Amino acid sequence: NAMSFTDHGDGTVTDNNTGVMWQKEDDNQVYGFSQAQNACSILELGGHDDWRVPTKKELLGLVDYSVAYDESNPLPQINPTFFPNTNAANYWASRDSVSAQAVDFATGLYTRALDPSTADVYVRCARGSSAAEQVLVDNSDGTVTDSATGLMWHKAASGQKTWADSLSYCEGSDVGGYEDWRLPNIKELEAWFDDARSSPAINAAYFQTALTDAYWASTSRAGRPDEAWGIDVSSGAVSSYFKGLTGNLPHNVQCVRGGAVSFLSMSFPGTGAGAVTGNGVRYGLPVSFSANTALIEKFDIGTVVNLQASPAEFSLFTGW
Repeated sequence: NAMSFTDHGDGTVTDNNTGVMWQKEDDNQVYGFSQAQNACSILELGGHDDWRVPTKKELLGLVDYSVAYDESNPLPQINPTFFPNTNAANYWASRDSVSAQAVDFATGLYTRALDPSTADVYVRCARGSSAAEQVLVDNSDGTVTDSATGLMWHKAASGQKTWADSLSYCEGSDVGGYEDWRLPNIKELEAWFDDARSSPAINAAYFQTALTDAYWASTSRAGRPDEAWGIDVSSGAVSSYFKGLTGNLPHNVQCVRGGAVSFLSMSFPGTGAGAVTGNGVRYGLPVSFSANTALIEKFDIGTVVNLQASPAEFSLFTGW
């Protein structure tokens, strides 16, 4: 979804995509990680006192990747209307069991290799919960759905390709019978990675993944059209890479499509066989049934299915 925010007029802003509430303007102070935790825990703002250090996924949700990076005069990669006076620098994200985390609003990069005692990192406090935890469903057709995001993924990743070939590969895929696959943008790809894991930072119980190198995102780096964003499969770190072969090897490919899947099943009284056809039925195929048992069909959530039924030839139809 497009970035969307609501300013509550009390120093707080809500991310409409995640439901997380944010401190509109940080205090412009730098902290070590434990100091940042304390600064958020004692914050009282907008009538709330349950502020905390945000997770990495939540913080990356604020990054505006359309802002071009200017090394001589870096602008913060964030919406200045909703988040004024943001520093083009690192901001703390909540720490996992491995290392400290931060998101750099100068470059859009993410790092998980900071010393938590480092005392030169800013913090923007958050409150509320977001659908950051993956809820994975294996659809048994070469696809996996994350119900938390509504995104469907290839179960098996493709081998290494250039950025352009990666775009073509996904757009030409028909895995699971779907023809609207694409290369994920950087925020979708970030949602595919599991922050609780490393080497690979992906849930291997559901996905057949490459164990090394990085994965491409479709998002080009603003101001640097020869680079695109990607994520390292081992650490989950967000970085930019050259699109062509020069300077970088090709990277792995994980295709995505929008829309979670719902299953529709039907049963009918009586006996016999027939079919149900209508607008919205997947690829125009009829839903067939025999002896009261309907074929279970898959649909994108939100699909409107209009069903029509008619009696078999020579039968007597007396109404529903």
